[in-house]
Amino acid sequence: MAAIAALTKAEFADELALLQTRLFSRSPEVLFEIRQTATDAWHWSFKPMVELLLHHLRDAASATTRSQEDRRREILWVLEASGF
Repeated sequence: MAAIAALTKAEFADELALLQTRLFSRSPEVLFEIRQTATDAWHWSFKPMVELLLHHLRDAASATTRSQEDRRREILWVLEASGF
C-alpha cells in the first residue's frame, strides 16, 4: 500500500497503471510465498524481489528532492530491471 500511496501522492498515474499491468495482474504464485503454519493457518508474504521492487518504487516516488522526471525514469527503470 505504501508504494501505491507514494505513486498516487506524487501524481504518477501512468506509472501506477503500469505497476498494475506489469506486476499486480500476475498470478499469486508469482507474487507471493505461501506456507501453512503449524496451526493450519496460511501465511502469505511477497516474494523478496516483489517486496524489494515495491520498496524501491515507494522510495523513488517519495524522493521530493529529485525532479519529477528523474523520479519517473527511476520508476520505469526499476520496473524494467526487475523483470516485471
